[in-house]
Amino acid sequence: MSTQTPNTGGPPWPTVPVAKKAAAAGTAPPPPPPPPPPPQKPVNPAFKYLGLPNLRAKIPSKPWLIFIGITTTWGALVYYDRREKRLALEKWCKKVEHLAAQPLPSNQLPRKIKIYIAAPPGDGISAGRDYFKEYVKPVLVAAALDYDVIEGRRGGEVRTAVGENIRRWRRRRGEKGSSGAVLTSLEGGPGAAEVEIGDDLAEIRRTMGITHEVDEDEGGVMVIGRHTWKEFLHGIHEGWLGPASSQVPPPTPPAPPTQDQPFTIPKTQTRLPIASPTIKPEEYANADLPPSFPHASISLPVASPVVVIPFPHMLGFLNTPIRIYRYLTQRHLADRVGRECAAICLGYSRPFDAQAAEIDVGVYPEEESDWGKKYRSLPEPEEVKEKVVEVVAPPAVEEKKEEAVVSADGEDGLKILEVKGGKKEEGEKAAETKKPVEELSESERYKAALRRDAGEWAGEIVADPRILGRLRRYELPGDEASEMS
Repeated sequence: MSTQTPNTGGPPWPTVPVAKKAAAAGTAPPPPPPPPPPPQKPVNPAFKYLGLPNLRAKIPSKPWLIFIGITTTWGALVYYDRREKRLALEKWCKKVEHLAAQPLPSNQLPRKIKIYIAAPPGDGISAGRDYFKEYVKPVLVAAALDYDVIEGRRGGEVRTAVGENIRRWRRRRGEKGSSGAVLTSLEGGPGAAEVEIGDDLAEIRRTMGITHEVDEDEGGVMVIGRHTWKEFLHGIHEGWLGPASSQVPPPTPPAPPTQDQPFTIPKTQTRLPIASPTIKPEEYANADLPPSFPHASISLPVASPVVVIPFPHMLGFLNTPIRIYRYLTQRHLADRVGRECAAICLGYSRPFDAQAAEIDVGVYPEEESDWGKKYRSLPEPEEVKEKVVEVVAPPAVEEKKEEAVVSADGEDGLKILEVKGGKKEEGEKAAETKKPVEELSESERYKAALRRDAGEWAGEIVADPRILGRLRRYELPGDEASEMS
């Protein structure tokens, strides 16, 4: 019995695939047809008519999201803080700008204040200058207030300047000083009146009828920073409780010109020599007040009333988080500084609160935590001896070697205490000679400057009650401050 294959429409004989035929013939197979194109997304008509491509929205990658988030957050914080800082300064400038609009006679000088700035611990005077220009100067300029800035680049310069100003005021009131230092005698023989350097300008003003809106010695004082405040207080006590004679040597007069050497203009002295302290804090109570002390006045001239401006200044890599926070919150500091500047411009003052120790606790004691440990503790006597130098006696004298000790003192910062060659007799003292600054190494200069600055800024604030009772502080009243806030 036979079976029949169903007819499928093809030839009844077996067929060979085309690919096998092409391979057998030696030709390549035809390429497959391309896939159909994907359907186009609708084009934005606005992009189409402007000739722009169809932009597709795409989420940035993870690194880009982190970068954009950090930069945007930082920029927003900085922008917000600077805007609020500018508005805070503008607020206090508007409160005092009416003082600039007040008329002033042509023969009258405006009120003038003295500003004391010292280099912050561990930094230079440029930091204090930038701080003054950024926070203090705008308010003073808005009030049209004249000022004289006294800078202290080294520890002790502000103390010396304050003491000299007070001693000069005392000599002008009749106390006798050293006429060989900064005083010159008028013609008239012994006993003639002594005239201070600079009084000729005051005499010219009196002759021409030029007066001051406020007496020059009572215009007010501004002290920037707690370290400057400590030097300022030391200078006040030295000026009122110490001698009236000047402690600063006069400038060397120029040599007379000769035929071989023509006359040249001498260089001006840019730095005030640092005078040694004339009185120690433990001696304040036993010192007598000078005869010219203003007992009847409610405030001390030259040094009061005073306003203390906060000056936070922190250094160090490990303090970077705190420094970043302060960088992003400068608006609060601007408001505090503007309030103090407005107080001295408007002239509101009150006595220091002696019961609450405001002279110490109320003058930003938190700033000392920003200083390095080296500036917060007084140098111990054994720490003063930093280097021992052997001094060989002359060959003619057969004596053993003596020792010299480098110590901090004077304006140059270092001296050498050496023993002369030969045997010391009983009670004989060591000879003291200065070592030029050029011969010192960088480490010796740094250690000397560190000991000098620590001696000025470290330790507790000590004030004599007789001096403290005459000090006044600029401060806005409660009602006035609330209205201005």
